[in-house]
Amino acid sequence: LGVAEADDGEIAAALEDLEDAAAFGRSLPGLERERILHLGQSRGGFLAAIHAGRRPDEVSGVINFVGGWMGGAAAGLNTPWFAAAGKGAGRNVPQLWIYSAPDQYYGEAHTRENFGAFCANGGSAELIYHTGQPPFDGHGIRFYPDLWRERADAFLRELA
Repeated sequence: LGVAEADDGEIAAALEDLEDAAAFGRSLPGLERERILHLGQSRGGFLAAIHAGRRPDEVSGVINFVGGWMGGAAAGLNTPWFAAAGKGAGRNVPQLWIYSAPDQYYGEAHTRENFGAFCANGGSAELIYHTGQPPFDGHGIRFYPDLWRERADAFLRELA
């Protein structure tokens, strides 16, 4: 198998795991059963966006922290998946994408390409791209809520 085929199988397996986790969550007492909110980091952010594109009737929103499946030279494999997710999620599943420079896996151009592909295919998302001088690798932006908390709180209020 080539890298793309191997990754397609891994992504499919990861999406099945996410489906199982969502089904388990819906079985718990006191939780919303109809629509869920996804928050994910790196591959989790990628899977959150992809799952929302496949099941827009089940997902109320997505917060994607530096989402992608492959980085570096293989990062281009992410873009078609995000494009398909945009087509599936459409305007029904709002998303907040939070990325930062410098990121060891996803550069700014690649991030903006993914975001553009998602939105060009009908996806509804806002991109926060932090370009200040962070004291960290941008892939860990989730650990610095002062850079995104205010907008994330507003996003969550908009979903309510």
